[in-house]
Amino acid sequence: MPVTNERLPRILLLSGLLSLALYAGYDHWGELPMALGLVRARPSAPLNAAILLSLLWMTYIPAVLWVARTPPATRTEDRWALAWVIALAVLFRIVLLPGEPEISSDFYRYLWDGRVFHAGVNPYAFPPTAQALAPLRFDSLHLHLNRPDVPGFYPPLAEWVFRAVDAFHPNVVGLKFAFFSFEAFGAGALLVLLRRVGRPLSQSLVYLWNPLIVVELTRGGHSDAIMLPWLLFALFFRMNGRMAAAGVALGFATLARLYPIVCLFALIRRARPGERRLFGFEPALPIAFGMTLLAGYLPFLRMEGGVLGNVPGYLASDWEEFNAGIRIVLRYTLAWAMGVDDPWRYSATAGQILAAGFLVYCVRVALRREEGDQTLRRTIAVLGGWLLLVTPSVEPWYAWGLVALAAVTLSPAWIWFSGAAGLSYLKYVARPSLVPTWVLIIEFLPTLAFLAYETGKAPASDHTPPSTGELVPQPLPERRQTLVPLYVIGMFPVIAILIVLIFFFGGFAG
Repeated sequence: MPVTNERLPRILLLSGLLSLALYAGYDHWGELPMALGLVRARPSAPLNAAILLSLLWMTYIPAVLWVARTPPATRTEDRWALAWVIALAVLFRIVLLPGEPEISSDFYRYLWDGRVFHAGVNPYAFPPTAQALAPLRFDSLHLHLNRPDVPGFYPPLAEWVFRAVDAFHPNVVGLKFAFFSFEAFGAGALLVLLRRVGRPLSQSLVYLWNPLIVVELTRGGHSDAIMLPWLLFALFFRMNGRMAAAGVALGFATLARLYPIVCLFALIRRARPGERRLFGFEPALPIAFGMTLLAGYLPFLRMEGGVLGNVPGYLASDWEEFNAGIRIVLRYTLAWAMGVDDPWRYSATAGQILAAGFLVYCVRVALRREEGDQTLRRTIAVLGGWLLLVTPSVEPWYAWGLVALAAVTLSPAWIWFSGAAGLSYLKYVARPSLVPTWVLIIEFLPTLAFLAYETGKAPASDHTPPSTGELVPQPLPERRQTLVPLYVIGMFPVIAILIVLIFFFGGFAG
């Protein structure tokens, strides 16, 4: 007997309200063990974040299971569920808005780079401690910076956003609003993509309610939000055959955060017979991508100091390694095979081996002809490969784009990883200061197992909704229309404006 849908299912209601309660008490739950006499001191910010992210993930998963197993049966029910999803997503973010970023200090580096760039200085040229920047150290901002002895390393689009914030509202509030605006744009792009592949719009819950995204946006304050809409629109344009537009969008994503560049291997297409070709590939996408990157970097090429900043140093530094489970296993294996007691000696070697293997895989993906339309799954494969194999520092928020793609593909691997990655913050309370082995096991083993399962079950085309069992209602019928109604997309700028009004006129700006 088929499962019936209610207009607003109880599980969606309870999951959202429990999550809202946890978010509302985010700054105070750490005081509860003290009040009960269980501990003498309030948990540190990393420990508090690890615990609350785990609790929030437990309240989030029932809603995800509802989306995956019992999608709305009609357009009306889907819109009703979407309205609830959006309303709660906005409330989650609003209740966490007050307060300084406490999990990461990257936020202060954004403000510093914006100040430097707005002063007419190339942010890639000098570290914050340089004598040339002494006039800009007129307050305590530079005291909060990590890596104060290295120059900037964020890509051009991010630096322009930081500069705009410094020009209009140079503080934590202004930067948060910039990120929220880009995330609202990205949420609209996610709805467009969901409609494109024939999935319920309420499936956006997988991203909008994801605790890792909510916390890293509001309390981590990370610039990946700038990248989000461009990555999703690059996929949308590519799936509609608008190759030049896809190249431009992917270029903007890379100018916001460098790592989306790996998606080029998934989005380029081998030229068909009779088509123009560039080294055997359809030329519009890679040319548009390259021209967009060049245009983004051109202003910095004309400034003293270059364009790379600390990027080469970051990629080459062994001490940057954090939470890289596969890399850690490989360097220990190499040390064991060579009979060496110090596994750190093989950290760089392990990174080079994994990077070479990943590059071979990416070339294979690019050369393989698509069967149907596998754009989404190719993209999530290379983006996930970069996260698991290449980057020496697997920070939780690096999964930002993967969580958004999981909202379309319902990938259990990346939904799991987004829940387990918050445990990596236990490094900052562990002795010695390393990510505990049991955390790495919880993060990576289930993720890899789910990825193996998904590889075996992947459908040939992203257009075809997955088949459902007898007890699961059929997903909404696929429609040829590829655009979300304007009133749905229009909700997100309105929400962003309302949040701005709340903060600037509601007393939170101080």
